[in-house]
Amino acid sequence: MMDMVTKEARPSVPVLGEFNKDACQAYVSGLADLWNTLDVDQMLQVFTEASRVEYIDKDPAIGLAAIRRMLADNFSTIATYRLRKFARVVDEPEIVTELDIRWTTKSEPDIARHARCFEILRIEDSKLVFWERSPNFRIHDR
Repeated sequence: MMDMVTKEARPSVPVLGEFNKDACQAYVSGLADLWNTLDVDQMLQVFTEASRVEYIDKDPAIGLAAIRRMLADNFSTIATYRLRKFARVVDEPEIVTELDIRWTTKSEPDIARHARCFEILRIEDSKLVFWERSPNFRIHDR
């Protein structure tokens, strides 16, 4: 079984409360700055709440865009088993049925020194396909 990623302690942030369409959109847009202050459980809470926001539930395309935004650049602290747990809480089972983790490294010299990267590549067979994009990503008991 995979364990959580080893990461230096992060400051705690207030528990995420209910938010409306505009607040959610602003939150998703500004997530990158806040993301670095969240721990794993708080990240999962973001996903759970965002998936339940009315405008996301009613428009899967918007919901998927929000999820992609949340995952795209700063998802370096959650291991595969947590990602699969997330797939089960998203209220879009027809779109997100499983998260397909694909481990690769980029060969370009300026990026290769960052070694491991992690990012959504595309949707393939109803799965979000990722490639690594973070030098901080570590999985134990792999």
